Amino acid sequence: MMDRLVPQRNEGIDLVGFVDWALGKPLGRGDRPQGMPEEAALFHRGMAGVEETTRARHGKAFADLAPAWSPPHPPG
Repeated sequence: MMDRLVPQRNEGIDLVGFVDWALGKPLGRGDRPQGMPEEAALFHRGMAGVEETTRARHGKAFADLAPAWSPPHPPG
């Protein structure tokens, strides 16, 4: 789902891998409000919201949508 939400135009960057690695690590976030759910729960809620919104707007699953952008193919 992340690959579709945030297309990677630079193939040297592994955004999905970074999100997997960073999930749950504080990474300098000292401003987290008391009582806020854990980051993993927020991430899952966000992904569920994307799916729910996609079904409401397009009548199908997010994975079934056509990509809005695809990387250019190298010449040759």
